[in-house]
Amino acid sequence: MRFLPIAAVAALAIGAGPARAEETYKIRLSGQGDVFVSGGSNTYAVVKKQADGSYSIYHTTLKSNYWTGAGVWYDHETTASRACPPVAPGWDKPSNCIEGKGGTIRLPEGAKLSDYTLEIKYLENGAEQYVKFRVEQAPTPKS
Repeated sequence: MRFLPIAAVAALAIGAGPARAEETYKIRLSGQGDVFVSGGSNTYAVVKKQADGSYSIYHTTLKSNYWTGAGVWYDHETTASRACPPVAPGWDKPSNCIEGKGGTIRLPEGAKLSDYTLEIKYLENGAEQYVKFRVEQAPTPKS
């Protein structure tokens, strides 16, 4: 019996590391409809800060049943990504952009995500899609 409290304290100490605040941003993209009004899909860009300081970015779609409201999320593979200053021209003429590797982008030390326009290409329904957006909101609380 004497070893049980020591084991419990050791287990708690191992599991109680420093709390890391995970930054996750979910940006609803415009023009996609509302599942309860038009029966359309809601699409989002999701940006997550990784432990190494880089950001992973992907596109996701919520398809919901019009009558029940039950939904299924579909994540889409990011084929290309980049972070550009807001004044940069279109995709084909990058200017001072930071190219990502697939859906992973590493910003310069001390740079803020809100200082960039993010652009991704992703695969959905067998076709390559493109979206450009900014992160100007607080991180989405982890649920």
